[in-house]
Amino acid sequence: MRLLFLILCAVNIAVAVTAIWLMPDPMVTHYGADGQPDETMSPTRYAALMSGTFVAVVVFFLMPWIAHYLPSWMWNIPNRDYWLSRENRPRAIRITRSILDRLGVVLMLFFLLVQWKIFQANRADIPRQHPAIFWSGLAVLGVALVMAQARTTPAFRLPEKTERDPRPEN
Repeated sequence: MRLLFLILCAVNIAVAVTAIWLMPDPMVTHYGADGQPDETMSPTRYAALMSGTFVAVVVFFLMPWIAHYLPSWMWNIPNRDYWLSRENRPRAIRITRSILDRLGVVLMLFFLLVQWKIFQANRADIPRQHPAIFWSGLAVLGVALVMAQARTTPAFRLPEKTERDPRPEN
């Protein structure tokens, strides 16, 4: 999943950069809920803005790699003290990576959809969006976010007492 995420990010950056040569100047970059254009910018600015966005997303999704060095108070997970103890922190990082890897793939696919719709509209005689596809993609992204949250809470539950410490209580 991680490799797919990074590949999709690179594809998104490549698509954004192609705007410099393929899109009109100025190009429509934002549409209102009614599908009408409401913001434009130069293709160069678009490429820089989108590429910067994708780099920021990669940095966010690669955060678990630096998690070994983050103090515990910077983590916002259920049962933080248990999961960030020395013996459990590696497993907490693996769980976090797994959830973020899947979410990152869906997010990069959503960005590809958005860019495709922007390119499609700018190549048309009258730049207009048909919002149904965008809203469908946004709904899929929303479901992915809910599923990521639904996976997070149970993943960080406390194990049963016998799993935590087999020693009898005093």
